[in-house]
Amino acid sequence: MKMDARPYLLLALGILGGCAGTPPPDKPSTQERCYSHGEIRTCTAYPAPSRQQIAEVKKLRPPPAGVSRLVLVRNDWRDAYGQAQLVLDGTNLPTLIPCSVVGVDVKPGEHQLQVGYMAGAASPLRVTLKPQEVAVVSVRRMLPGTGLRGFSLLPLERAEAMALIQECAVVGFLDQTAAGGGEAR
Repeated sequence: MKMDARPYLLLALGILGGCAGTPPPDKPSTQERCYSHGEIRTCTAYPAPSRQQIAEVKKLRPPPAGVSRLVLVRNDWRDAYGQAQLVLDGTNLPTLIPCSVVGVDVKPGEHQLQVGYMAGAASPLRVTLKPQEVAVVSVRRMLPGTGLRGFSLLPLERAEAMALIQECAVVGFLDQTAAGGGEAR
């Protein structure tokens, strides 16, 4: 007795096709980017930067004339959990998760960068930028027992910054040069 396998094949394809359209509940949305390390999973939701913005940040390209760029990188193998909320000149930036990068275009001049409004966080970092300058700041988790909680901010040289940035995902890009500032572009 010979059986026709076609009905079973159609049934299997129907089941697989139905499953393919529904993402598993633990998968990130299109606007959410996540970092996973073992069972630890940290996510941030922010409009995704364009391919061009990602390329500009990854290659530390200078911004257009009359604009400066600040690149923030969080990349430390000992830091695998939680979010770092940074504030630049009073405006919240996209949240940094482990192994992530955020680019911010700003007007040239002096700017103040700080980690959230946490008590016990490191003091704000003042950065003075020239037109078309790119400055990179490392966001590092404070080690237990240092007397401070949270994160520290450390300016980086270009060579060290390039190495750290290449390993991470660009999770946000903000343009603060427009009137009102704080716009994703």
